[in-house]
Amino acid sequence: IENQPVIFAEVGDQSEVGALYHTGNEHYEAERYHEAIRCYEAALKLAPNNAIACNNLALILATCPESCYRHGTRARELSIRACNLTNNDDWKFLSIRAAAEAECGDFITAIEYAKLAESKAPFERRIDIERMLEQLQSKKPYRWP
Repeated sequence: IENQPVIFAEVGDQSEVGALYHTGNEHYEAERYHEAIRCYEAALKLAPNNAIACNNLALILATCPESCYRHGTRARELSIRACNLTNNDDWKFLSIRAAAEAECGDFITAIEYAKLAESKAPFERRIDIERMLEQLQSKKPYRWP
């Protein structure tokens, strides 16, 4: 989960959006996925163009180890929005787009985005993307470790 300042909060009270976003991160880290989802959804209602909140919610919906929280179509929509908001330039967002595509069963597109993420990732993080690529090439959705 991305712990960065809230960006692209164009609508709503930014302090409220930030509080929801950070509370969502805390719930995610504690594996309280339902509560994390509720926080990110509330943040997105206030600031629909918050790329980090889009990405973090997409992460849960695409990769959650608990299947009841996965929703590939919604994860794809959110990850597309996050990538568009950042001009496809953030390797973390691109990797979540890959995971969302895989959750929807589109492994060809998933592999394309994972390779793009790998090309933009810092050297020390490329091993993570390589592991993801191995799963995607085996036609297995990616699960967040």
